[in-house]
Amino acid sequence: MALRRFCKKHDEGAIDISKNWVSSIRFEGQENMTKEELEIVRNIWCKTEGMYIQRYYENRVLSLGEHNGYHDSDFYAMVWDDETESVKKVVFASTRGWCYPCYPAEVDAPEDIRKKAEEYTRKQNRHYKAYCLWEDRKEDIKLARTMQLKHYNLVRKLKKASGDRFDSIFSLLKVKKFRSEFRKSMAQQVRSWVNDPAPKYDSPLSWKQWKYLY
Repeated sequence: MALRRFCKKHDEGAIDISKNWVSSIRFEGQENMTKEELEIVRNIWCKTEGMYIQRYYENRVLSLGEHNGYHDSDFYAMVWDDETESVKKVVFASTRGWCYPCYPAEVDAPEDIRKKAEEYTRKQNRHYKAYCLWEDRKEDIKLARTMQLKHYNLVRKLKKASGDRFDSIFSLLKVKKFRSEFRKSMAQQVRSWVNDPAPKYDSPLSWKQWKYLY
């Protein structure tokens, strides 16, 4: 089963569903019509306007899901797109408006399409991971310059040693001219520690120094 969407009468693959859904359509002034008059109006509508749907992404649906909002829900499918050779997310129905004919949907992608989608996803994950690593590196290079450190790896060393206290270390090392000799000595201690390839202690500062640094 493919996904379904509304279309025009002369669109490729258009399927006439007028007779199946005409009873769900409200016509202006129908509360004042007799049953016979309403039936005439419905028949005219079916012949002149009508309701049409077309199938799309047949044998390409990988999974189905729902975004459940506060007032409405959107129903989506993850599909394999042959044109772009990629996995796409397609919203095929929603409670935001009347679209009952579009609701029937099921996962129908064959094994060969699933394998294509899995390989595409693996590649995307690798690319995203590489992108994140590159962005992290750029950020650490920027921090190293601000903190007056020779290499971005020294920033990572301080991040690992200080954990959630790194902001305090950053604030200390970015200062170029200290007013306090005490803070100046702590900055020198941190620089000595981070530049030591095998520091004696796990932390650049003692717990008392950390306390005064905040």
